Amino acid sequence: MTSPTNQTKVLRKRAGYEARLAESEELAIERENRATRSDTRARLLVAALDLFSKNGFEASTMRDLAQFAGIKAPAIYNHFKSKEALLGEALLWAMEDFNERVLGPRDPRESNVEALKGILERHIRYQLDNPVIARAFDILMAHNLLQRVGEITFQQAIQDRLRVYLREVTKLVSLLVEESSVKADYRIVSSAISTMYDQVGRWYVSTSKAADDDLVATYWDLARRMLGIDR
Repeated sequence: MTSPTNQTKVLRKRAGYEARLAESEELAIERENRATRSDTRARLLVAALDLFSKNGFEASTMRDLAQFAGIKAPAIYNHFKSKEALLGEALLWAMEDFNERVLGPRDPRESNVEALKGILERHIRYQLDNPVIARAFDILMAHNLLQRVGEITFQQAIQDRLRVYLREVTKLVSLLVEESSVKADYRIVSSAISTMYDQVGRWYVSTSKAADDDLVATYWDLARRMLGIDR
């Protein structure tokens, strides 16, 4: 027969176990809720870029966006206080995603040529892998919608992200022009290369990996010639 003391110990252990179990279940639910909120936010950002670029910012309503994203309209305001704030967040998110995937941390063992070639290849492949984001961002920026995002500091943050890519490419181009026999202003060469690569998503439609690889190789050959780099 179990003594009262042992029974108390068993009950305490069971209570402790049940408390830990309940706590772990609550944490799991909270993690799931956070993931759901994060997924909804990401879905809204992509949907906003796509919808605003297709229908126009002024013509698109939050109700349109909710239907486009497959959620209820009031849920949008759990993430964004206004359509202008959503536009700003979407543009900023798109640029940060681009910079992170295209620039990333540089391998210290890479030469300047290898570093530039890698960035430019990732620039093309980002547009091929994310056609909706890439095309929508270009369309929205071409329509000068940056002033519609609200706060000046937020506009500045987006402009700063826009400059990150060009600054890195310009730095590498300047070093390579200095090393080569090319007699040209490195800023002009850098701008020409960046613009050329930026246009890929506007005309090219991927049909196969082989075709994509050929495109990457052709574009690098053009950039290499501008820089006077041997094969």
